[in-house]
Order: sequence, then structure tokens, then C-alpha cells
Amino acid sequence: MLQFVLSGVAIGSIYGLIGMALAISFYVTRIINFAQGQLMMVTVMVTAELASSGYPVWLAALAGLACSCIVGILSYVIAVRPILLSNRFSFGWLVSTLGFAVIVENAAAYIWGPTSQA
Repeated sequence: MLQFVLSGVAIGSIYGLIGMALAISFYVTRIINFAQGQLMMVTVMVTAELASSGYPVWLAALAGLACSCIVGILSYVIAVRPILLSNRFSFGWLVSTLGFAVIVENAAAYIWGPTSQA
């Protein structure tokens, strides 16, 4: 029973952090980034890949965060900035961030395979 409670608290904490990340990014930029889940996936996958290769977990986590930051900057430069420069009041960034999310997801499937990792 204690295992279920601890698992529930852990999952709830992760969902809370994800919700806070979405809320903070929308509050600051007024743009919903539909690729935010994929950015989190990049962090986790890079961290897991490096940690399983023998790197220290703290170094793998830093590398995962760095890769996620790079992909986040790319999402702004490729998907958001051109839309905002052409028309600040359009909602084209909705479609462009969703398209960028699909690109990141397919790139991850190409790199790590389409099946789930255990």
C-alpha cells in the first residue's frame, strides 16, 4: 500500500511540475508551446541514454537539460519567431509549434526507436 501512495505522490509531483512549466511559459510569452512535452521527452531520453552508458547521473541530467534547451531555442527560431515577425496577432504559432512537436517526436523515434524504453 505504501508503494502505491509513494508512486501516486511521485506521479502527481511530475504532473504538477509539467503544469507549472506550461503555466509559466504561457504567462511570460502568451504563447502555448505544443512541443513542450517533446522537450521534456528529449531531456529524459538524453539523460537515460547517457546514464545507461556509464556517465554519472548528475552529468547526464545536465546534458539532457542542455539538449532540451537547444531544442527549445530551435523551436522558437524555427516555429515561433517567423510567425510573430510576420503577424504578431495571428495564431499561426499554434500550428507551427504543433508541427515542430511532430518533427521532434519523429526525430526521437528515429534516434531511439519507436518502442518504449524500460
